Amino acid sequence: MARPKKEGMDYFPHDTDAVNDEKIEALRLLYGNDGYAFYFILLERIYRTAEFELDISDAETIQILSRKVGVSAEKFEQMLETSLKRKCFDREAYENRKVLTSPGIKSRAGVVIEKRKKMQKRYQLSKNEVSAPVSDEFLPQKPDRNAAESTQSKVKQSKVKKSKYAAIESAFLNLGGGIILNPDDIACINRMAELDVEVEQIISWMKTKHDDFYRKNPNGKISSIKYYEPYVNDMYQKLKSNVVPFSGYRPKKEETLEERWERMKREGKLSFLEEGSK
Repeated sequence: MARPKKEGMDYFPHDTDAVNDEKIEALRLLYGNDGYAFYFILLERIYRTAEFELDISDAETIQILSRKVGVSAEKFEQMLETSLKRKCFDREAYENRKVLTSPGIKSRAGVVIEKRKKMQKRYQLSKNEVSAPVSDEFLPQKPDRNAAESTQSKVKQSKVKKSKYAAIESAFLNLGGGIILNPDDIACINRMAELDVEVEQIISWMKTKHDDFYRKNPNGKISSIKYYEPYVNDMYQKLKSNVVPFSGYRPKKEETLEERWERMKREGKLSFLEEGSK
């Protein structure tokens, strides 16, 4: 089954000098740190949604959010009005549709979504390249058979690695990684792409490590793909410890009682029964 299409964002930009922003400063001056918490808790909820708009049209949602911020519903309403007045959120969107968003929020989210689309497109193109046959016009006429096979093999390997690289990079982004990869991240992806295992398996290992991290560190952040590499390598080595290579790997069939009996006889583990019968 295909993985559900990614919606919303696992992280959002938070400027290091956000505390000095005039809009946020007004909330802090009027409501202390509650004002700061109010704004960023709402941002977290907004960026998590598919359309980057938070629907607060019902009283129950207001109650939940006010408890999340740690203030009364009345104080929450006051802080909301201040944030609208200071243009932290778009008043027109709130008054017409009871949603919290802003042009700035949509713009910042758009950068990430556009990057995600490009990554997914690169991955799809790479997959298509791998599955497409090599055209005869690019092959030498009457080549040496071994040389031709070697060339085609290298071309295919290169395309497979390119496809795996794009898939791993896209997976890292979808798991909430950074938008810009540094040289160490790029080198790490290249190393993982060279592993002799299906890319879906690598991504599955990354997802397992990702879920385990955020289960233990709900407020943490995985900022580099290098975090996944030791776990991926460990799982890869465990997989390769099987005699059968991954390309031909199949789960071992569970033995029946009769098969287990025959195997133990062949291995000489039932010799004591023969001795006892003499």
